[in-house]
Amino acid sequence: MAPTRGGSIDSTDFIKENGSDSDNDNAISFDPGAPGNSTSNALPCVSLRQLMNMRRGNYNSVVKYVKKLEKAYKLAKGLGVGITPYAATLMLLREASTDLPQ
Repeated sequence: MAPTRGGSIDSTDFIKENGSDSDNDNAISFDPGAPGNSTSNALPCVSLRQLMNMRRGNYNSVVKYVKKLEKAYKLAKGLGVGITPYAATLMLLREASTDLPQ
């Protein structure tokens, strides 16, 4: 597990989560014991895919969406994914724009 400024990353729990409030079949599964899977190579890719596929509509509130997005961003950064705060902010604003006052 890679350390971050805010502590350690629990990548196992993150990968088990599907990023939404419901228990649906959209969870990303990853078996590190499967042939060809290496956690050192696959976790950054899985964490980036999880981050990029997060949608505001999967959450009951903006607050829950923002907290999950923040957690996903911190995990991706901790795993060495090259995503900037600017890109994450654009993703956040794009998804939450329907909740902003007109």
